[in-house]
Amino acid sequence: MPSADISINSNGKEIKIKVCYLEETHWVYIPETTYIKYKEELDEFFSSPKQSSEKNNELKEKDAVDEEINTNNVKKMEDIQEKEKTRDLVTSISEDTHTVALMDKFEGLDGEKPYERLILKHALCTIIGENFEMLDLVIERSRNRDFQGDITFTELKKGFTSDLVKYIQNQFTEQDVQRCIETGEIHLFSKPYLLRAQNSRNRRGYGWEWDWTNPYSPSVVEGTFYGETTNYVLVGAYIREW
Repeated sequence: MPSADISINSNGKEIKIKVCYLEETHWVYIPETTYIKYKEELDEFFSSPKQSSEKNNELKEKDAVDEEINTNNVKKMEDIQEKEKTRDLVTSISEDTHTVALMDKFEGLDGEKPYERLILKHALCTIIGENFEMLDLVIERSRNRDFQGDITFTELKKGFTSDLVKYIQNQFTEQDVQRCIETGEIHLFSKPYLLRAQNSRNRRGYGWEWDWTNPYSPSVVEGTFYGETTNYVLVGAYIREW
C-alpha cells in the first residue's frame, strides 16, 4: 500500500505523520495511537477542502514518482539480467548429427561468437524414481574441472549411454525432478561428467573405434582419429514435461 507524509500543526509546531492511502478510494489509514494523539489536528487537516485538495495532489505526485522509480528499477533489473544471460546453443541430435560442425559452431570456429553452453534437447529419456523423464543435457567447456565418467559425443548420439544414464539416475531424487518441472531450472550434477568431442582443431583425419568384445562379430563405431578429441563436460540437465 502506498505511503506518504502529511504535515499538521500541533501546539505551534509542524509535525510530519506517515499515512498509508488508497488512491482509488481516497481512504487514508493512520495508526490508532497516532490518530488518538492528534485527533483534533488530523480532523482539521482532512476537513479543510484546501488541505484535502493539496493532499490529493501530493499523493498523486508521489504515485507518479513511485511509478517512475519502479519503472527505472525494473529496467535496471532487465538490463542486468540481459547482461548476465548465458549465451546458449540449443539443438537436438541424432545419429546423423555432424559432431565437428556442431562443436565448431559452439566454439565459434565458424566465425560467429562462441557460445557458453550447448544444450542438447531431448537428449535422454530415462527412469527416475518410478517415472520416465525427458532430459535436456547441458554441456560446457571442461576448463580443467574435476569430472567423473567418460563418454564420446559419438557414443552419446548413437545411444551408447548406459553408464551415463546410471550416473544421472543417481543425481536426481523425485523431489529434484518435481522442482525442475515446476521451476524450469537446471539441476546441476554433483560432479561434471566427461564428454569428449571433436572439433576442427582435432580434425587431422577420420578413424573408427572397434569393439572386439565379441571376436566373431566385432562392432565398429565411427570415431575420431586415434581418439583425438577436446574435453567438454556434462554439467547438469533440464527436465521437460512430456
